[in-house]
Amino acid sequence: MLTKEKTPDKGITMKRGRSLAYKPGVGAQRDYWAIKKWLHEKGLTLADISVALGIDAGIVSATIRGVRNARRVLKWLADNECPAQILSLPDDLKTGKNRKGE
Repeated sequence: MLTKEKTPDKGITMKRGRSLAYKPGVGAQRDYWAIKKWLHEKGLTLADISVALGIDAGIVSATIRGVRNARRVLKWLADNECPAQILSLPDDLKTGKNRKGE
């Protein structure tokens, strides 16, 4: 049987040395229900976003739930005036710079 151990530098690891996939990040603070309410008020669905971006709806859903940080989805939401305080944006999107610094 495997047991969890918490180490100060590596987060939670399994006793056999395997690292758990989930490590809380900026998306953990994302307000899923507030984003869903905002989408409903705008008459939008997750499918609308996925079609607009040409990506799978699962990626959109995981991003809104805070499991992923698909920057295309977050940028689309921000560009369409979704309140930044409910998005919990990564630092590079808060400043308007992408990974390449453009």
